[in-house]
Amino acid sequence: MNDNVRDRGTIKWTAMMLPEHVSLLRELESNHNRVKRPVLDMAQIEDMERVICEAMEL
Repeated sequence: MNDNVRDRGTIKWTAMMLPEHVSLLRELESNHNRVKRPVLDMAQIEDMERVICEAMEL
């Protein structure tokens, strides 16, 4: 019975939100969880290219 009360509360608040708000909240959460791309110098890039080339030769 307690689960029903929580579910109705969620449905109640979701119904009061505009679709634009829901999509913005989802976008904010996905951006929050995103990992920033590392900045690589040329030596690191060359090392990665070498490893890839070696792996492709096998």
